[in-house]
Amino acid sequence: MAKNCSGEGKSRTFVSPTGGTTNGSPAVIGSLVVVALEDSVKGQRFTGVLGGSWILPATGALKAGAKVSWLASTGALVPADTADAVPFGKLLDDAVGGYADALLIQ
Repeated sequence: MAKNCSGEGKSRTFVSPTGGTTNGSPAVIGSLVVVALEDSVKGQRFTGVLGGSWILPATGALKAGAKVSWLASTGALVPADTADAVPFGKLLDDAVGGYADALLIQ
């Protein structure tokens, strides 16, 4: 049995970035996006989920199946090629009323 396994890779503890984290909102760690499970301030440890389906704010008329990114400055899912955005995953449904269900894919 392998002795170097550090976990299932579904969630882990990270150090909160500038601006901290908000429970249920994506947090950007370098080029990695995770969804925070608790509020934290910069430098504090928090648990981040590395996958799953999340209902999040979304800009524009994004459609199901579209690749999307997370733009921290707006706090929303945006088209994949948006400047300064970090890849998030794909939409599971069309954006309606400013929100969409998105699958976080690393």
